[in-house]
Amino acid sequence: NGSRKKRMPLAQIPAAPVSAHNRKIFKDTIQVELRAALPGETIRYTIDNSEPGKNSPLYKQKIILDRTTTLKMAAFNKTGKSRTHSIQFTKEKALDAVSLKQPVQGLRYRYFTGSMKDNDPYKFLHQTFSHEGVASNTDINAIPHRRQDWGVVYEGYIYIPTDGYYRFFGLADHIVRLTLHDKLLFEELDRDICYEGDVYLKAGYHPAKVEYFSNRLDRASLELYYSGPGIERQAIPATAWWRERE
Repeated sequence: NGSRKKRMPLAQIPAAPVSAHNRKIFKDTIQVELRAALPGETIRYTIDNSEPGKNSPLYKQKIILDRTTTLKMAAFNKTGKSRTHSIQFTKEKALDAVSLKQPVQGLRYRYFTGSMKDNDPYKFLHQTFSHEGVASNTDINAIPHRRQDWGVVYEGYIYIPTDGYYRFFGLADHIVRLTLHDKLLFEELDRDICYEGDVYLKAGYHPAKVEYFSNRLDRASLELYYSGPGIERQAIPATAWWRERE
């Protein structure tokens, strides 16, 4: 009769499981919820840095961690095993604020021109700065600059109104790094991808450094956002940036 038997779809190797939440740091303990891509898939995990296999613990409920841990997880179905997904959860103390003798709003900046290698971790230390000044915020368009191959380093303090957990986000064309105290929160190298970092901060002033570079003709852009207790994700306002009066 010319009819053909319908082929049943082949079972797919499962996708790797993920954590249900973005937070990767904690002060005391953290409860980690895992999710598989499809119903019926099981998740197995390890916390001793070994690869998860069929004999590893079966995920049934939230995993409680009380120390810095690399959590490795994989999903399983009748076809096989997913790739391993690893996440490090880091136990951290809240960073203490610092005292300023004469705080005034704004940041100090240093401007440079030249080339830069993306994969050089010391790339901003190799630059020769041609001039410096004071800016009210990190608006790069407020700084006179040439059309290509230039950068700026902002330094000062960010004022945090309340103790708690904060997330910072950066979007740039093409490189931006944000450091609070000595902690590098993120380094965005992928051009137009939003990177983020999180940290526990106590209320007050915290040393901050924003490093930026652009090698694209007339394509310079920089956006910085944050969120925290009582602060929905928003652009970091000029009122948050401070410096010490000289």
